[in-house]
Amino acid sequence: MAAQMDRAVLTGTVIDASKSLVPGAKVTVHAVATGIDYAATSNSAGVYTFTGLPVGHYMASVSAVGFETLQIQPFVLEVGATRTLNPTLQVGTVSSNVTVEAATPDLNLANAEVGGVITGTQTEELPVNGRYWASLEALIPGAISAGTGTQDQIRFSGLSQEDNNFRFDGVDATGLNHAFVKVAMRLQFPLESLAEFKVSSAAYSADVGGMAGGQVSMVSRSGTNAFHGSAYEYLRNSFFDATAFDSPRLPFRMNNFGASFGGAVIKNKLFVFTNYEGIRQTFSQQISGNVPTDAYRAQVLQKSPVLAPLINYFPEGNIPTADPNANLWISAGASPTTEDGGLFRIDYVVDPKTSISLRS
Repeated sequence: MAAQMDRAVLTGTVIDASKSLVPGAKVTVHAVATGIDYAATSNSAGVYTFTGLPVGHYMASVSAVGFETLQIQPFVLEVGATRTLNPTLQVGTVSSNVTVEAATPDLNLANAEVGGVITGTQTEELPVNGRYWASLEALIPGAISAGTGTQDQIRFSGLSQEDNNFRFDGVDATGLNHAFVKVAMRLQFPLESLAEFKVSSAAYSADVGGMAGGQVSMVSRSGTNAFHGSAYEYLRNSFFDATAFDSPRLPFRMNNFGASFGGAVIKNKLFVFTNYEGIRQTFSQQISGNVPTDAYRAQVLQKSPVLAPLINYFPEGNIPTADPNANLWISAGASPTTEDGGLFRIDYVVDPKTSISLRS
């Protein structure tokens, strides 16, 4: 699970006020969104480790015989991260509690990896042109964009964009994202369906690397104990544009709309999340091409009258070219875009160590 990079790791060393190791300490982490508790015990070196934790907000409790129970207030575990919390226990009775207002800063103490995480809060609050998730990759340290902000134009640490590797919920999605033969699709992964994603630009460990370039790990949203949903539409229309003094205002229409819903079917046990998003866009653009001249048309019809339907299909051009048989044709045409995307995810927690997730 750790190598799939769709979850997080929490580790640390339990010590007392004199910096001595505390073996046998019970560490419990509580998932705020789903109400699930995960437990571990520190070993002889005082070290505890949780692997395969879902991303999200957590609270922690640390207790040991002869020490006060330590409560650690909410902290965040991000996708693919190894977070270190080193709790310090105070000598006292088991019945007394100490509350820590905040966890220690989230510093990467596990490796020298260069990269960053785009969280759900950022995807909701940052202005994203066309709600295209891949454009947020440009915010990651080491990212270099060719200017379009699409997933096939952003590379990391000087390597080719063809070397980037993509994973969605731990499953390889490089082929889906790197379809260079087509126009970039904005709804391959609807922005509303992403909980967060991490990009490792350079100096990442062997369990992360799948290709030589940037490693992009996306995690889909899931349901929580609290029901939550949204309905939205983003509108862009040339009606709101100012008209330039020397050119007409070209028609442009874009509607980006969708809805999402998630919650618990069985509290602390069975969760669902679903999302739909659509794009309807059309705008006028200049279209040009070479078409047969009148003389060439007549020559073709004289030799092969059967080609009349084909030759007459070409529009009339009126701008001469270097080719005596071809004229340049220029006109305006519509460029429509229709995209639909969505996600359905169901999570069932068998026990704190075993969970089942289905996504389509």
